Amino acid sequence: MRGRPWPPAREDHRTRVNRELSELLGELRVALPGVQVLFGFLLAAAFQPRFALLSAPLRVVFIVTLLSSAVSVVLLVAPAAQHRLRFRARDKEPMLLRFNRLAIAGLLCLGVALAGAVLLVTTDLDGPVVGVSATGGLLALVVTLWLVEPLQRRRGERSGPGRLPVHVRGRPGHPGGTSDPGRRGPPPRLSRS
Repeated sequence: MRGRPWPPAREDHRTRVNRELSELLGELRVALPGVQVLFGFLLAAAFQPRFALLSAPLRVVFIVTLLSSAVSVVLLVAPAAQHRLRFRARDKEPMLLRFNRLAIAGLLCLGVALAGAVLLVTTDLDGPVVGVSATGGLLALVVTLWLVEPLQRRRGERSGPGRLPVHVRGRPGHPGGTSDPGRRGPPPRLSRS
């Protein structure tokens, strides 16, 4: 697809909604296996002999982690289930907006579940200082990559009418970009001789 603008310049509203819905469902297909593996791990852990040795605070962490994982599975599967039940209902745009909210909530629950799992395992293996440190590091990574960076890019994309998004400005070879990454604005006009 080299050389084609993205999104397609002549994409009509219906095509855009269909593409975005397809992209969202594809993204969920990527996230779901990880959530399901984590949920399965947590279910299996509860039936291990060592589970009885967990302290009361770690049991609370386990329950919160298990429930966060289960809620994440429900939220991330909901768009596919609703899409199938509403097939050909001609309400794709409202579904897309609803599915987007479900996916974001599911990913937030997944972040909580990941943090809880790391806290459980690292605290059990190396004590509370290592557990809290490892969990803090993971949460910082999740917040940075899943929230801060995308929201900053979104804010940059909304920087004004007629402006290219921050991530496109300065990209060599992109229409309206520049070959000098430090230079802002459209490329110089070439005179027609």
